[in-house]
Amino acid sequence: MRLKFPSLTTHLQRKVSVLRGYIKYYKLRRPHRSFRRSYRSNYTRSLDIPGYWALTAEVFKVIWKLRAKFIVFIAVYVLAAIALTGIWSTATYINVQSAASQAADSSEGGRFVEAIYIFLSSVGSAFNGGSLASDQSEVQALISSIMLIFVWLSTVWLLRNVFAHKQVSARDALYTSGSSVLPTLIVSAIILVQLIPFALATVGYITLVSVGVFDNTVLLMLFFIAAICFALVSIYLVTSSLIALVIVTLPGMYPLRALSLAGDIVISRRIRILLRYAWLVILIAVMWLILLYPTIVVHQLLVESFNFMQYVPVVPIAVAILAVVSTILSATYVYVLYRKIVDDTAPPA
Repeated sequence: MRLKFPSLTTHLQRKVSVLRGYIKYYKLRRPHRSFRRSYRSNYTRSLDIPGYWALTAEVFKVIWKLRAKFIVFIAVYVLAAIALTGIWSTATYINVQSAASQAADSSEGGRFVEAIYIFLSSVGSAFNGGSLASDQSEVQALISSIMLIFVWLSTVWLLRNVFAHKQVSARDALYTSGSSVLPTLIVSAIILVQLIPFALATVGYITLVSVGVFDNTVLLMLFFIAAICFALVSIYLVTSSLIALVIVTLPGMYPLRALSLAGDIVISRRIRILLRYAWLVILIAVMWLILLYPTIVVHQLLVESFNFMQYVPVVPIAVAILAVVSTILSATYVYVLYRKIVDDTAPPA
């Protein structure tokens, strides 16, 4: 019996048919076209979410309700940071204190300048995995970042089950949420790629300032126009990708599929969602200023009175705690915002 295989023409026709179906489906999901004007009546899409203060109050209400579980997350992260990333390395922090004292002596600000110097150094260390250890290797920095990703995953997993009215514990979240770590890492890597235009604009500004190009006002204006365009590209892409960090934690979800669904959710709503993100950044900045700056000032006073206090890593531990608290706050805020957006089932406009 001879087997009959489809001809090359039939195979191509099937591929073309599948491609046409995908294009048709894509146009239904994304009704706007490049280089074609979209009238306001055609892109108005509802988004029933609370105002800034109401949304913030709801987020803090959720955090307060789950405070015991979040305290476990904080304790686990800080202990893991101490064990794996050298947070107890006090030599670097002592060097920071010495540099801050020199900066204060050479200015008229005194203790204020010293505290500001340490504050900025501590905030910068948060982007290095939440540790002030300058001798931290690339592997340790990677471990610190992955631990924060696990905090994000544990928080989202816990919130998803709590919103589904399931009784779960912090241990369940820590043990179970790691199943989606690889898709989350892929989405995080894509976000880093999307931030490249913004990074290029920043590096370009620093480079051009160092060579004195901006002495020419015309060149300065042209650069800022180009830099704003680069930054807008990154902001446009990252707005949906942050939602994808929540969607990708769903069971069986693939990274590219999560990015596609996130793009469908935010279309025609991007500005309003972006403003909520900006509000979250303001909240985190205020929290760091209110909590970390007084800690630095009090620690400096204790160091002046008791010399041994300079060897107690109060500020590095505070930075690690604030890093994980900021991650929990961000995950809760984005998840609550995501639920509000999903509940509004308005079709793409």
